[in-house]
Amino acid sequence: MYVNINITITISITICIVLLSSLALSSELYLKNISIDKPPGRMINIGNNNIHIYCIGEGSPTVLFEAGLGANMLEWSKIHPNISKKTRACVYDRTGYGWSEKGTKPRLISVISSELEKLLYEARELYPYILVGHSFGGLIVQKFQQSYPNLVHSMLLIDSMHPDQFRRFKEEDVGIPSGPARDITFSSKKVLTYGLPKYMKEVAYELASTDKTRSFLFNELRNLELSGQEIKKNNLIDIPVIVLTQGNNQWGSYSKSGSKIEKIWLNLQLQLSKISTKSKFVILEESGHQIHLDDPEKITIAIKSLIDIYHNKNATFDNLDKLLK
Repeated sequence: MYVNINITITISITICIVLLSSLALSSELYLKNISIDKPPGRMINIGNNNIHIYCIGEGSPTVLFEAGLGANMLEWSKIHPNISKKTRACVYDRTGYGWSEKGTKPRLISVISSELEKLLYEARELYPYILVGHSFGGLIVQKFQQSYPNLVHSMLLIDSMHPDQFRRFKEEDVGIPSGPARDITFSSKKVLTYGLPKYMKEVAYELASTDKTRSFLFNELRNLELSGQEIKKNNLIDIPVIVLTQGNNQWGSYSKSGSKIEKIWLNLQLQLSKISTKSKFVILEESGHQIHLDDPEKITIAIKSLIDIYHNKNATFDNLDKLLK
């Protein structure tokens, strides 16, 4: 029996493409079918409450995403599926957010990082972890790394809070809220669903505007300065760290002291890049604070560079500047 090799190869390639496409499509369709009553992931008991975690993909290391104040796992919808094609990738809802239940207060980063370690253990999500944190999430992953250094391979800090920022802003007498504010706790639908796919906006707003979420957001805001104080100072580490920061002077739209705030913020971001002997600092000139929503492709590139470093000891992020242009 003779077989046309070209036809066989064509059929094989077609099958592979269909399978890969169906995997990607199933992930997207799964997210499109979310509802308040049906979380997309698993509810894991950590002792005091159940926390929602959604992991897809296979391989090592595991990439773990940590969102900012008031944000849940949907914040990573433009990045999570793409990273899952390269390795295991997990998003989750902190206690009180999204589909997760209420839990322990006060909401200090020491409490949050401890809960995250329990969650990953109980969910059987294997280390080493690449930690990706945005804004307040950046503060949390810094604390997690300090508390569980043997579990962490590397970190990506996305316009992250700096543990010393509250003192710096006070010294410079600039008006940055360091505690609960009504316009933050009761943000508009436009703000709460900014940058999310249209099909997600209704569910995202419902999740973000519940009394439960507002209560835990309020408590995180109330304890911001104390959380900053929980980060060890002058603690030089030796793991890959990428610090990405916005460069479009967004602070000017929030405060009359915008240019002064921008200068302080940029300096704080530069300091963050010095917490490790293996770090890279990149300013994204066109991005605002919500880099992961405005420019998810660049976040994806940065994460993939850390994954490559994990698999290849000779790999570096020296050319990351060019890749992110």
